[in-house]
Amino acid sequence: MKIKIILTNLIVVLLIGFSSHVYLKSTLKSNIYKSNEKTLQSDRKIFKDLFMLRGYQLMAEVQRKASTPETRKVFDPLPPDEKEAEKQLRARSFILVDKYASEELKVDPLFGRKPELVAITNPKGILIARDTDANSNVGEKWGEKYDLVKFALNRRAKWDVIDYNGMSLQTAASPIIRDEGIVGCLLVGFELDNGFMSREAELVGSQFGAIVKNKLYASSLNDELMRKSLASNLMTTEKNRMEQALSQNRVSDIFQLEADGEPFMAAISPMPGSYQVGKVGYITLRSLDDATSPLKHLLIIVAFTVLGALLVILIGVLLGSHFIKPIEALEAEVRKVIDGGYDHRWEIKSNEVGGLSYLINQMLDVLTGEEEEEPQKEQVPRQRAKTEEEFMKEGEVKAMSIEEILAEPEDQYYKRIYKEFREMKVRISEDPDAIPFDQFVEKLRETERNILARQQGKFVRFQVQLQGDKISYKPIINP
Repeated sequence: MKIKIILTNLIVVLLIGFSSHVYLKSTLKSNIYKSNEKTLQSDRKIFKDLFMLRGYQLMAEVQRKASTPETRKVFDPLPPDEKEAEKQLRARSFILVDKYASEELKVDPLFGRKPELVAITNPKGILIARDTDANSNVGEKWGEKYDLVKFALNRRAKWDVIDYNGMSLQTAASPIIRDEGIVGCLLVGFELDNGFMSREAELVGSQFGAIVKNKLYASSLNDELMRKSLASNLMTTEKNRMEQALSQNRVSDIFQLEADGEPFMAAISPMPGSYQVGKVGYITLRSLDDATSPLKHLLIIVAFTVLGALLVILIGVLLGSHFIKPIEALEAEVRKVIDGGYDHRWEIKSNEVGGLSYLINQMLDVLTGEEEEEPQKEQVPRQRAKTEEEFMKEGEVKAMSIEEILAEPEDQYYKRIYKEFREMKVRISEDPDAIPFDQFVEKLRETERNILARQQGKFVRFQVQLQGDKISYKPIINP
C-alpha cells in the first residue's frame, strides 16, 4: 500500500512538472519564432535602406570632393609639351587620389575606412591615375568599361556596384567641372566585404550576407566556417529559392537553414535598382540559438520537478510508516480474532485508527456477549448485589451493583464511566486523552442502539472492566 501511494503521488508530480515544461516551452518557442519573424522583416527593410543610403552618401561625398579647388587644381594649365603635360597630369592626379584614399576618406566619420578604389579619368573616360599604384590601369578606357563613368562625363553623378579586379565595389562617380567644362571624372569605391556587412549588422541587430551574381559574396558572420557553410547551403539546398527571389525581384518566404550546425531564420531579398555587376541581393539571418536561449531558464521547472519527486518519495516513506504501521497492527490484531481468539481485545495507540480500534473492540463485545445477555433480562430483578471483592476479582475498577448502575442518572452515568475509562488508561500507561468525552459517549450510544436493535430492553448500561492490559465493556440490559 505504501508503495502504491508513493508511486501515485510520484506519477502525479512528474506528469504535472514535465507537462508544464513541455507546454511552456512549446508556447514560448512559438511566440519567440513569431517575434523573430517580425524582427527579421523589419531588419531586412532597414538593411536595404541603409545600403541605398550608403550609396547616395558616397555619391554626395564624391561630388563634394570633385568640386573642391584641390581637385580642380589637378587640371591647371599644363606645359605645351604633350609628354611633359601628360607626366605632370598623372603626377598631380596620383598625389590627389592617394591623399583621398590614405588620409581623408579613411578618417571621414561617414566611411571610417580605406576605399579599395580612388581614381581620376580624363574627359574621354581614360584612366589617368588611381591610388596605391601610379601606373596601374593607367590608359584603360573606363568610360567604355563602367556605365557610371559615362554618366559622370555627361554631368550626372551616379553610384553603382561594379566589378573591379575581382572585387564587388559600391562605387560612386562624379564629373570634375572647371571653367564650365568637364575636365575629368572622380571615382571612389568601397568593397562589399565582410567588414562592411559586420558594421551594418552591428547597427541593425541581425546578420547579413551580400549576394552578387547568385553567390554569397560576403557576410557578417564572424566564423569563417560558418561563412563557408552558409555559402555552400545557398549554392545547394537553397539555390532555387535564391535564384527565384533575385530573378523575380521579390522577397523570399522566411525559412530555416544551418550554418556550421547553428540554426538560423532567414529571408533572401533583391536589392532595388539595376547594377552593372548584375543581380545584387542580400540574405537576412537571425540566430535561433540566440533567440531561444531564454528557454533554458525553463529547465528550472525540470529541476523543481525532480526535487518534488524526491520529496514525494521521502515524505511518502515517512507518512506511509506513520499511517500504514497502525493499520498493519490493527490487521494483525483482527487476524488473531479470526483465528479463534474471540476474547482477544487490543488498544492501538494512533489518532488515525484509534477510534476504529475502539469500535471493533465494542463490536466484538456485542457479538461475544449475545448468549449471556439473553438470560440476564429475566435475572436482573432477582440478582443480588455483588460484594466489592467480587467486582475486583472480575477486574472491575469500582464495586457498583447492577441495580445501582441501572438506577444511576444518565448524565452522571456517562461522566462516571468516562472517568473510569480514563483511570484505566492511566493504569495501563496509555494516553487518557486519546478519545475526548463527546466522542466516547457517542460511541457508547451507538453500541447501545446496536444492542437494543438485536435484543429487547428499555436501555443498556455498561460496566468498564480491565482484563490484563485491555479495557472491555460488559453490557447490562434494563428489561
